[in-house]
Amino acid sequence: EDILVGGVQDSNVHEDENSDITGNDYVSDVEVDTDYANAEYWDKRYREYSPFDWLMEYSHYKANGLSTFIQEGDNILMLGCGSAAFSADMYDDGFINIKNIDLSSVVIERMSAMHSEVRPEMTWQVMDVQKLEFDDETFDIVFDKSTMDCIFC
Repeated sequence: EDILVGGVQDSNVHEDENSDITGNDYVSDVEVDTDYANAEYWDKRYREYSPFDWLMEYSHYKANGLSTFIQEGDNILMLGCGSAAFSADMYDDGFINIKNIDLSSVVIERMSAMHSEVRPEMTWQVMDVQKLEFDDETFDIVFDKSTMDCIFC
């Protein structure tokens, strides 16, 4: 049986019948087969569930004063951009110097194809956030939206 995870149906999730530490049986233990550090995991996920945004949208951050920390001419790096509309919404709000990186070639190809003509200054590149290929001080702002979502929730 598929279970909803992050608002989407995930066939990689399954229930196991187990017992807890006291020996009591239960059926509600959920095991999730994830490998977040593996590009193949994300490629498969983005083929099945895209577009996808984890928690908060750009409008939430804008309403809470995000633009007080960013200048329109800033060079912005979006770590693990995924298929969220966050970067496109920022771009449309005047922050056009955005470089998006993600481990998944599937999502980078899709997002680049979707945005390259209408948002030409925004770029997309496959890259592991643990092995950044940029010179020091290339960016004025670096976003990790997953961390921001956790803080704002």
